[in-house]
Amino acid sequence: MLEKTASLLSVKAVNKNFGNRKVLFDVSFNIKPGRIVGLIGPNGAGKTTIMKSIAGLTGYQGTIEIDGQKVSKTHTAPLKKVGSLIETPGIYPYMSGYSNLKLYAQGTSAENLGKIMEQTMITEFANRKAKKYSLGMKQRLGVAIAMLDNPELIILDEPMNGLDPQSVHSMRALLRSLADQGVSVLISSHILSELELVADDLVVVNHGHILFNGTKTDFFASQSHGKEGSTIVLQTGNDSKAEDLLKTSGFQTTTVTEDLQVLTDQKHNLNKLLQQLVMNKIEIKGIREEKQSLEDSFIDLINGGEE
Repeated sequence: MLEKTASLLSVKAVNKNFGNRKVLFDVSFNIKPGRIVGLIGPNGAGKTTIMKSIAGLTGYQGTIEIDGQKVSKTHTAPLKKVGSLIETPGIYPYMSGYSNLKLYAQGTSAENLGKIMEQTMITEFANRKAKKYSLGMKQRLGVAIAMLDNPELIILDEPMNGLDPQSVHSMRALLRSLADQGVSVLISSHILSELELVADDLVVVNHGHILFNGTKTDFFASQSHGKEGSTIVLQTGNDSKAEDLLKTSGFQTTTVTEDLQVLTDQKHNLNKLLQQLVMNKIEIKGIREEKQSLEDSFIDLINGGEE
């Protein structure tokens, strides 16, 4: 299957007011087929409002298009291509999980229904009444409902909430599998470490403003721009000797929890560092680059980029 290059979802200059309070300010971003986009921001940033606008659940000013067709509360035809789990899953508590799925399923065969149940790991409790489900079970059922009828875009608001580590791992694998099949995924999560592992692109929102919109790689590059350099963590045969040598050579060093950390820059780079150690016959037992996590980069952006 050839990958489409056009955007499946296009959000253009979307604004939203609740009474006299404006909550979204010219929000714009696109999602291409087969991409997983992480929507991140603090509580109250506007993430759920953005998702509700895309899903036709609330009015807005601006333009939202799915596969070239505009979406609104009065024009919902394009939403046939969309599956969503936003806020609390719409589950009927006195019906079983399987009955809930059958109720929502329109164009899903029994075979595909069984496959979705397996993928979301609800088979073992699908015949129990939903009122007895834990939060994690309800989340998995909600994701299963979002996957019905072969959507081209899946919108998931905090789908990992309440999941145990094994289920989070399986959810991540499921999302990647869907993306590999060409499905677009828009996902928000407070578990930024997991979002970092699964997202291709990131949209960072704060106080209703988009602070970043682009690939995950570009996000990390933008956050490291202007910093002095990378941090290299070393384990050597003689850390004290190595530290003295590197300081003499112009490197900035420090020791954190018994690890020797060295700051590199354009002039004092990794090649020069290694050359100094090898020339002075200092054994290198371990070396790694200390990369900033998505959570750290996000906090840095929010603290420095509030509108």
